[in-house]
Amino acid sequence: MKQDIQRGAKVAAIFMGIAVAILWGVPHPAAQELSVRPLPELNMAPSAGDPVLTPSAMYDPSRVRTLLMHIHGFTQAQLDAVSTDIPQILTALIDDPDEPMLIRRQAIKALRLYPSEETFRFIADRLGSSSVALQVLYLGSLAAFRETSGEELMPILESMLDHQDVVVRHTAVGLAGRLRLALNTESLLVDRLSVEPDSGVRQAIQKQLSTTP
Repeated sequence: MKQDIQRGAKVAAIFMGIAVAILWGVPHPAAQELSVRPLPELNMAPSAGDPVLTPSAMYDPSRVRTLLMHIHGFTQAQLDAVSTDIPQILTALIDDPDEPMLIRRQAIKALRLYPSEETFRFIADRLGSSSVALQVLYLGSLAAFRETSGEELMPILESMLDHQDVVVRHTAVGLAGRLRLALNTESLLVDRLSVEPDSGVRQAIQKQLSTTP
């Protein structure tokens, strides 16, 4: 009887772990490779009812890490309230291979809240060598850098529009569409449309070109 209870508890724990993994979008421990589908956009913008937060005077990466796991998202004010030097903490988490993929993904998305030349260079230096899943997230963060690094975005976009992976190309098309007001990305989209082999990506390009910025 005791063994049956213990066996049942173990089974329940396994199913609970899988359920939590699905909820958080984290790969099961037996499969560390990430799905190419990016996480839904997080609620990073403060709302009118949010309390006014005081920026922290202490350096505390552990509190930043905890906030990144918040299921309802986070804002820049919340990040700044838990530690100093947030961009440096985020980039360290991203580069740490021992960090769970969830933390690394959330940290990449949080970088868009700190659009400096340093954080742009961090993304640009890692974009080409990262996995497809992380490339998609890096591209999703680059729109925030149009004011600080606009000219440098064009060759990155051109390269990603020519990427061998269709998911990366599709994401690059979306980024080009978001940057049309700030940069002349329409010419890149027109050029890509003439050679793009995937029908889904071609449709995405046509949609961007037909939409008034």
